[in-house]
Amino acid sequence: MFTPQLAVWPIIVGIVLSALGMIPSASMQQFGLIVRRIPDLGFEAIYWVVEYLVLGATVGGR
Repeated sequence: MFTPQLAVWPIIVGIVLSALGMIPSASMQQFGLIVRRIPDLGFEAIYWVVEYLVLGATVGGR
C-alpha cells in the first residue's frame, strides 16, 4: 500500500540537503572517488607490511 509519506520524505530530505549545499552530481563524484580509493588503501597496507618484514629480516639477519 502506497503512503504519501513515501513521496514526501524524499522531497524534504532533498530540500534539506540542497540547503546544505549538497548536490547529486558532487555526491556521485565523491562516491566514485571512495570506490576507487578502497583498493588503494588495501595495497598501501600490504606495502606497509612488506616494508616492515624486509626491515625485520634485515635487522634480524645480522
